[in-house]
This record gives sequence, structure tokens and C-alpha cells, in this order.
Amino acid sequence: KQKAAEVTLKPFEFGRAFKSRIFDRFSPLERAQKQYQESVGRYLTDKEIDNLLDKQFRKLKLPDYISKDYVKALIKQESDNNPEAVSSWGARGLMQLLPDAWYDYETSSYDEAFNPEKNSYTGLRHLKQMDTYCIKNYPNYLELSNEEKQDVLSAVYNVGIGKFERKNWDISKMPRETRKHVKKIRERLDSTG
Repeated sequence: KQKAAEVTLKPFEFGRAFKSRIFDRFSPLERAQKQYQESVGRYLTDKEIDNLLDKQFRKLKLPDYISKDYVKALIKQESDNNPEAVSSWGARGLMQLLPDAWYDYETSSYDEAFNPEKNSYTGLRHLKQMDTYCIKNYPNYLELSNEEKQDVLSAVYNVGIGKFERKNWDISKMPRETRKHVKKIRERLDSTG
């Protein structure tokens, strides 16, 4: 008679791929977005953006209409709070700065545009410079409401001063992308109070 070999059974363990398919509580789109976010870096939370902007607003004197809420809405629209965002035009970082805008204010490498502190500080300086240009050149700019000034700045930030000025400072004459950009920022601001 042969003695049967003793077999020790281990509890069955699902493989990682199986677990993620079965037990993941996110939809396929949510999983893809999460994987993408993890692959390109961590998005900043609203609290982190608040803290970052608190530092920058202490360094710069900005008019009331370039408020922290306005800049947060602009950052959210530009990069979705992703400090490593790169646009199809090559704009980088939280405030999506192009090389020309970066080097107007910075001497450091354009790779530094991915640094949230440098990017936000440079972006705010750029926004302030655009505001100064509008004060000097936009007809009756100072008579506009704060909301209208924000909309003008959003359009200028998106399309550039030259193109906006060539279209007689008229948002309705801007490309659809720019009109949509201005509208989304306004919606974000209106929803915050």
C-alpha cells in the first residue's frame, strides 16, 4: 500500500490584475484618469493651491479684481491644478506659461516652469503686466466692472494681447476656444460665490 502524499492547501489568492478588474470601485474612465494622474505626477489639492497663492499674494501687490479666487479659477482652467501639465502649444505648469512669457520674467531654465512656486509667481507677474497693458491701452478699462476686467484678462491670457487688441478688444470676435475659456473661468467664479 502506498501512503497518499500530504498536500497542504493554501488559501486561493487572486492576482493583482483580477483584483483590479473585479474589486475596483471606479469606472474604466475614472481608472484611466487615475492611472494618467499617477503617471504624470500628483495634482495639487485646492488647499495646496490656496497655500501657494497666499505666499505669492504676499510678494506681489495686485488689484482687487486679480483676486485669489480668480487666479484659482484660472489655474483650474489652464492646468486642472497639474503642475506638470503641458499643452499642445508647449505651455507648461500650473499657469501654462509659454517660453516667451517665462523668459520675460525668469532667467532660470524653462524646465523650472514645472515648479509650482516659480510657475505661479511668474504667472502672476505676467497677469499683472497684462493688466498694466490693458490699463494703458484698453478703451475705458478702468470703468469696467471687476468681473468685466477679469473676463478681459482671461481672454488676453488665453489668446495673447496682440491678437486681442487686433480684434478691437472684443471677446465675441475671439476664437471659440478663447470664448469657451473665458466662460469656464466665469462659471467657476460664479459658483464660488
